[in-house]
Amino acid sequence: MGSPKIVYSALIRNTTTISVTVLVTYSMPNEMPQETVQLLIPPGEEKEAPQKLVEDGTVTWTGFISKVAVEGGQSMSAPFLGVESPTRKYGFEVYMQVGMLRLLALGPVESSSD
Repeated sequence: MGSPKIVYSALIRNTTTISVTVLVTYSMPNEMPQETVQLLIPPGEEKEAPQKLVEDGTVTWTGFISKVAVEGGQSMSAPFLGVESPTRKYGFEVYMQVGMLRLLALGPVESSSD
């Protein structure tokens, strides 16, 4: 069966000349509702969509990123390109193409096994 091909956290870089809003949706453990984080990313900057942890007594569970969407532009849903095992700091880039905000999956920046 292999390792789950999931992304725990992401680094999202804005290469446009305008500020962009990126919505990151997490699937949460134990039938908890999804959570969405809104990131305002200025031009030329990068923001992290952090790993979501849930503590339940002595156990810590983690959510995983199920969707990344640029407000007014493109979105992507899991499974993400190049993910072969649980991954932290998966890279995305927001760019402008023919007046449209686009999203590029850059792939894993760092493996969770590091």
